Amino acid sequence: MWLKRWRNTHGFGVHSPFGFQFTQRVVNLGKKYSFYAEEELRNQAAHLNLNRSALNDAVMLLRLNALSPVSAARISRQAKEISPLITEAWRAAGLTDINIVDSPEDIIVNKFSQNSATILTAVGSELTLEDMTCHLTIPGNTLFIIDAPRGVSRQLLQNENLLIISGPKNLLAIRRPQMQSLLYHMHI
Repeated sequence: MWLKRWRNTHGFGVHSPFGFQFTQRVVNLGKKYSFYAEEELRNQAAHLNLNRSALNDAVMLLRLNALSPVSAARISRQAKEISPLITEAWRAAGLTDINIVDSPEDIIVNKFSQNSATILTAVGSELTLEDMTCHLTIPGNTLFIIDAPRGVSRQLLQNENLLIISGPKNLLAIRRPQMQSLLYHMHI
């Protein structure tokens, strides 16, 4: 029922100030107020014959970086293959510290700094929930899971200070200090 109503609420059913800003500035921005780099991403998607889902992932990450900037990003090679515009979106947002790692397991080995992002896919990996969320212990960090397994959003809700936006396929979790954990179902 909420997903049907969500289009008409314009973000006003979201009570968290950061969640409301996320709804208004990232999910529901519309083409009228798009970033200049979005047009370039759309052209690249058309040139590469990418599906709309890959373009939407890239545009969302570009907008998200404007709202909650990250200083470094680690992207699993599998996620890059599914959504090839992700690195271009981060570069368009001005991010220079972007690492593509061969397997999601390599992401865990690396040390995480504050305000970093991890993008991975759960498809074809044997990662546990703890593995996927290990860097979310640091404030300001972001986790984007492409093709997230069912039930992960509810399991993540056990952690403190997380804003979780869960869509039909993807999941985004952001560590926000001094905020209770919240879960919103949105079409991302």
